[in-house]
Amino acid sequence: MNTPESPARPQPTCYLGRIVGGGHTHSYGFVTDWAGLDPGEQIQVFRDAEMLTAGIVDATMPDGTGVWLIQHKGLGRRLYLQCDDLRIAKPHPVSA
Repeated sequence: MNTPESPARPQPTCYLGRIVGGGHTHSYGFVTDWAGLDPGEQIQVFRDAEMLTAGIVDATMPDGTGVWLIQHKGLGRRLYLQCDDLRIAKPHPVSA
């Protein structure tokens, strides 16, 4: 007996241009405008509530759709894209 297969889960699609609406970067917390990140800034990359990695911004895509990150712990340089449902946060400053 044939049973219908469950539909495949659609994959996210990247489009040229801004994926997430414009906004302002903040001194810490989640960043809405990735193009506003500066090389040398410390950031954390999240998917949902899970932190995937942390590191130092090496470069950003001019349209804000991606960021090159030099990851901590010797994990190398990697490109992260907004269309992969990622969020970037600036860590809270540590009090002395």
